[in-house]
Amino acid sequence: MTVMFGLIHLPDGGFEYVRNYEDFASLVRERLGFEAEEIVRELIRQADYNAVKADSDLLSYEMTMEGMREGFVEIDDRVAAIRREMAKGRVNKREVAWLLDVIESRVAEYL
Repeated sequence: MTVMFGLIHLPDGGFEYVRNYEDFASLVRERLGFEAEEIVRELIRQADYNAVKADSDLLSYEMTMEGMREGFVEIDDRVAAIRREMAKGRVNKREVAWLLDVIESRVAEYL
């Protein structure tokens, strides 16, 4: 999670420089108390968890999509082989049946 830290203008007219989450949590404790600091720390933990989970979910999705792409490329290759077989004077039905079985098994993986 990318957050910009820096100079914070406080309600009393003062300024506080915040370099990181720890500085911010400490400032909250100083100004609002321990309970408020705990709330901020929990929000930070949740935000970090959600960011990691989102990255993990995205990676999983990308891997699934790549697997599906590879499956479709294989299906496309098998369809081309069937077309070549069909263009021959004599069609090898066993070859066509095997190619169709391969296609069906790949499609079944994704249904």
